[in-house]
This record gives sequence, structure tokens and C-alpha cells, in this order.
Amino acid sequence: MSLRRFALALALLFVTSPALAAPPLEEAQAEMELGVELAGRGRYEEALEHYRRAQRIIPQANLPWRYAAEAHEKLAQWQEAVDAYRRYLAIKPDARDAADVKARIARIEDEHLVARLSVITTPGGAEVFVDGRLEGVTPRTIVLDAGAHTVRLHHVRHVDVDLSIVTAGGRTTTIERTLVQRSAPSPIAPIAVATGATLLTAALATDVILLADAKRDFDRARNSGDRSALAESERVDVLNALVLGGYAVGAVLTFAGLGLFLLPTKKDVQVVASPTSGALRLRF
Repeated sequence: MSLRRFALALALLFVTSPALAAPPLEEAQAEMELGVELAGRGRYEEALEHYRRAQRIIPQANLPWRYAAEAHEKLAQWQEAVDAYRRYLAIKPDARDAADVKARIARIEDEHLVARLSVITTPGGAEVFVDGRLEGVTPRTIVLDAGAHTVRLHHVRHVDVDLSIVTAGGRTTTIERTLVQRSAPSPIAPIAVATGATLLTAALATDVILLADAKRDFDRARNSGDRSALAESERVDVLNALVLGGYAVGAVLTFAGLGLFLLPTKKDVQVVASPTSGALRLRF
């Protein structure tokens, strides 16, 4: 847009605003003309200063935001460009170039602000958690904000994988992973659990039946003054020791066996990846 056409467009924008004084309008036009001239010479930072002054002079004008957005694009200030384009549309949603501006916003976000993460695993069907949130199962492509993220891959009967990655806007980070099957529990585990359970059962039976009978016999012999009281006392002590020992050993074996069943397998080493090109592939 030429400076003359721009001045006319800015003037027409405020034909319906009689309350607007001429000096502010002229001042805003002057700032914009300076900005357009500087941008034409590639001095975009300086041009932005003049566009901002025009924005402050006439806040309801949308054209300064459009020109500012284009300057931000030239400076590769992508988020600032998107914000300026959106402000332009917010002030005048029915702008003639609204469709073009929306397309520009979509293009900038797709090429510079939005990052993508593609996750492929063997076998497939692994759950993908990004920053603690389930994003689906593999194979999966996920749209993310650019920056640092944590990724967890979870698959039944396979070792969980924890990764730290850094994604970049406009780029795709691809993780390819062959999952490691979880180790089978130790063959000792079922034996330990079964032995422990047997000892606990035997100790309980001895406690409830034999030891209880022995105590009753001892009480009768002692109350009647029978000489067998001493022998019954010794029998109670032996049975009591057997019961306590059975409980202790049975509990140890049972919990040890369960621990072998539940013992976690070796964790994968954490991987930190920083993409430096358009597509980064992490193979494991």
C-alpha cells in the first residue's frame, strides 16, 4: 500500500468519528507514514516504534496493528506478529482482508509456533503421556507448544519409558522406540509364597488346636496337683516356640515371595533431546 493510499484509508476509517479531532488524526498519519517509510528501507524495529505511537494516539484504529504485525514477521517475532494480527481483527472483525489475515495467523502458528511430536513404538498400542496427560496410544502424532516436555510410554507387560524432550515450533520430533518386555518373576517367588503360606497355615493350626489342647492339659494337671504338670508345661513351651517360629518364618517367606513378584524391572535411562532441524528422529 502506498503512503498516499494508506493516508486515505486511515482518513476514511474515521469519517464516521466526528468527535475525533483533526490534529490527532494528522499526527497518527504522520507516524504511520514514517513507519511505512522505515519499513520500506528494512528498518523494522524503528518502524514499529512509529506504529506503536499511532496505536497510542488513535487506539480504535486497526491499520497500525496490521502494519506492526508485518514488521514483526520481518523480524521473525512470530508470537508478536500473531498477537498484532489478532488485535487488528478484534478492532474490525469485518475487515476486507480478514480472510487473508486469518490465513496468515494459521500459517505462522503452523510453521513457527506449533510443535509436533510423532511417537512410534514396537509393539504399537503404547499409551503416550505428555507432561502427565494421556494423549492417546501409538502410533500417535501430537500437537504441542514449543518447549520442554516430559514423555512417558506405557505398555502392558513392557517396561515404562521416561523421556525429556525439547520441541521447536514448526518442527516435528519423532520418537521411535522398541519396548523392552518386562522380565518374568523369579522362579523362586511362587515357591517362597507357597512355603510361607504353608508354614503360616501349619502355625495357625498348631496354635488353635495342639497348643490350645496342651494349655488345657497343663491347667488341669496343675490344678489337680498331678505330677504330669511339669511335662505338660514343657510341651506347651515347645509348641509355643514352634507356633511363633512358624508365624515368623512363614511371614518372611510369604512377603519375600510377593516382593519378588512385584519387584520393578530396570528403568530405562532418561533421554534428553533437543531438535536442531526440521525433523528430529530419536531411535532406541
